[in-house]
Amino acid sequence: MTKNLFLASCAKAAFALAAVVMMSTVFTSCSKDNDDEPKPSPKAGTVTIDGAEKPILKAEYKDKADGNYILYFYLSDDHKEKVIMQLNKDLHMTGHAFNLTEREKEHAGFCWVVEYYKPDGTQLIDTYGAPGEDDYPVFKIGTLTISGSPDGTLNIKLENGRVEGTDGKEHTLTISYSGTMEKYGAPLPEPKANTVTLDGAEKPIVKAEYEDHTDGNYRLFLNLSADGKEKVEIDLNKDLHMNGSPVDLTKREKKHEGDEWYWAADYHNPDNSLFTNTYGDPDSNSDLYLTGTLTVSGSPTGTINIKLENGRVKTNDRQKRTLTISYSGTMTERE
Repeated sequence: MTKNLFLASCAKAAFALAAVVMMSTVFTSCSKDNDDEPKPSPKAGTVTIDGAEKPILKAEYKDKADGNYILYFYLSDDHKEKVIMQLNKDLHMTGHAFNLTEREKEHAGFCWVVEYYKPDGTQLIDTYGAPGEDDYPVFKIGTLTISGSPDGTLNIKLENGRVEGTDGKEHTLTISYSGTMEKYGAPLPEPKANTVTLDGAEKPIVKAEYEDHTDGNYRLFLNLSADGKEKVEIDLNKDLHMNGSPVDLTKREKKHEGDEWYWAADYHNPDNSLFTNTYGDPDSNSDLYLTGTLTVSGSPTGTINIKLENGRVKTNDRQKRTLTISYSGTMTERE
């Protein structure tokens, strides 16, 4: 009886042990399946962080010589939210995937870096593939494949990225970008005299006109076609804006106490449709320039000097364009 009870007890224990082993195997298998499960393919022109898709608004690069580059992928107009990469062309831009879970061996040139900055500009992901840099994490899983060149066409794909952030939590990251990049902070060419230059296309100013809206407020027309449909239209106040000091077109003005106009500087298509819609009023939701200054001196009723330099602006089709203006001369009052 005792033996039978003992055998029964052993059988029960063995069954329980088998159940535990089986469940452990199931959970281990599930965990392994989750770890190995491929993530969705990165969406074109997008950074996806923790499942949130963030379109890449602008891509820039810095050439640090000897094939070393810093790449910037901006996810917000103010450039606070972004991904930054440091890479070497010969080592990393080969079209072959390299593993972001491994540190590199000692070599000349940049080791890989992948960083992500949140909308407030604080850093959330800070990884570095250099050997011995254990203060910086590498990815838990993930590969990076790059082909082309920053000064031509570049193709980047970060797939299946999973990494510990600066907050100590695990985050997922994928990136896909194919296209050209602007050289970081590169100023546009000096505006050509009496010319509007849009995306590199030079458009001579055929006639300059103004409207006097009293209280020192003027609307200026730089006509690019004989019918006056294609033009640049600029709203300014003489005391505030025509004093020879550059106006920062990336910022809205402080609230005016009187009836003085706020700046506006927009291009109209050959069919007279509005191509840009910018306005310096602090209460406006209109666009600002991404880069650019406007310097005006003189007077519409005499001789006026207008220079819009290094202008980059998002147009009504949500594309980014470059715009520069240079005009010196007299203007005709519109009837």
